[in-house]
Amino acid sequence: MAGETVSMDENQFKALFRFGELAMAFIPIQVYTRRFDPAEGLRRGTIFPELYKPYRIQG
Repeated sequence: MAGETVSMDENQFKALFRFGELAMAFIPIQVYTRRFDPAEGLRRGTIFPELYKPYRIQG
């Protein structure tokens, strides 16, 4: 049911992690070389060209 909570004991909780880490974040060092002008940044959603990654629809 919606809003229902499920409790688990300590052994069940530990069992979730028996294979090690679930995930690891990797954030590379960013080097900013230039910026888009404000109007271009507004169109692209960022002023940093290095962060601009448009979605491309394939099909």
